[in-house]
Amino acid sequence: MRIRSCSISQTTNPRDRPLKLLFLFIYRQDLVDEALEALVEMEINDATVFEGTPMERILADEVPIFAGLWQSHGEAEGQTRLVVATIEDQALTSLINVLSDVGVDLGKPEIARLYSVPIEYHRPVN
Repeated sequence: MRIRSCSISQTTNPRDRPLKLLFLFIYRQDLVDEALEALVEMEINDATVFEGTPMERILADEVPIFAGLWQSHGEAEGQTRLVVATIEDQALTSLINVLSDVGVDLGKPEIARLYSVPIEYHRPVN
């Protein structure tokens, strides 16, 4: 078997800047609107928002042996919002600052968490 290698050349189009895939988990429901407004302020308009339930909450509700787990963590709203969006690599630090300014403190994991991964390939919109 013969394997061919190929490479994708980078273009010089300014719209083809390095991108990251952003995962913003918001645990405090009272901060969801502020977080989304921060994304809009940063001109990130292609986000998708998912609503979820933490695994510990499901286990506590559906598996009696885990009921104490939920109670040991105190009363919480029990919902998580996950925002998935693309962001230009150089804009990530600015977004973190804007989120902090509106009260979404990423230094407190009980409020929100942010992860980003590089995007290896994307097809720019014309």
